[in-house]
Amino acid sequence: MARRAESGQANARRRSRGALALFFIAAGSNHFASPGAYRQIVPPSLQREAKLIVEVSGVAEIAGGLAVLLPGARRAAGVSSRRTCTWRAPPSASGGSRAGLCTLACRCSR
Repeated sequence: MARRAESGQANARRRSRGALALFFIAAGSNHFASPGAYRQIVPPSLQREAKLIVEVSGVAEIAGGLAVLLPGARRAAGVSSRRTCTWRAPPSASGGSRAGLCTLACRCSR
């Protein structure tokens, strides 16, 4: 019985990591598909570099999403994902809180 519960937990964790990876890869790709939306949340003082900031953050999100899938990089991906969630923009600029996604990133990086 205990082995079955462990197997269920492992499957749930694997699915969660896959969902998190898919989310970050899709979000990172969207930086290139619709850069205007991301440029709008770049602070005014950095607007001259908005294109570069959007592209670098898109690449970072794609890399973080891929790293979640690699056992050796998982913990670093979790740290990176949490920092990406909290660094980019304050909740008022994005229309809400990113706390839920950051909590998921913490749990999936284990």
